[in-house]
Amino acid sequence: MNERREYFRIRCFARVGLRRLDPDDEPAARARVQSRCLPRAFAPGALEGSGLPSEHRMALGLWKHIALSLDRIERRIDDVIRRADGVKSDLLASNAPVEICLSAAGFGGPFGLDLPDRALVEVQLDLGDAGLPLIQAVARIVSPEDMGPSDDTAFAFEELLDDDRERLVQLALRTQTQALRKERSGERA
Repeated sequence: MNERREYFRIRCFARVGLRRLDPDDEPAARARVQSRCLPRAFAPGALEGSGLPSEHRMALGLWKHIALSLDRIERRIDDVIRRADGVKSDLLASNAPVEICLSAAGFGGPFGLDLPDRALVEVQLDLGDAGLPLIQAVARIVSPEDMGPSDDTAFAFEELLDDDRERLVQLALRTQTQALRKERSGERA
């Protein structure tokens, strides 16, 4: 079996934060991504197969949704406080969601950045509207020759937790399944 997986691409909206990494910053950024690793007992999916009654699984799903919502609210409050205090961040963050092309291998969008080819960036993807926690990664800009003609800037993930990659795969599959169902129901009508 081939070890490399082909990843589906979807179009979705996300709040994207990008910070260019100098070569000296790269090890610390990679360590920040890896430090988010949860113990296996608390990792996503750890309780799904444990034989919990269905009402407990429903409650667990609701609690996860509430926790994600509270996390998004807390991040936005922190952003407002930083702006009010005049704290400047070198993170190029979009306050409003932008449409991106996303897969578990990378993402692209109209970021309007002036960064050199193959530059490393620290990434924060807020896909909270899709029911995902904040995804942090280190990514490299894909050179325009590899992309084809486009005004978008594309990034390939270099450092991403396996759990976050699996979340992105599941999001893409769920989105594509919904699109296929919608398409089929339109054909029958």
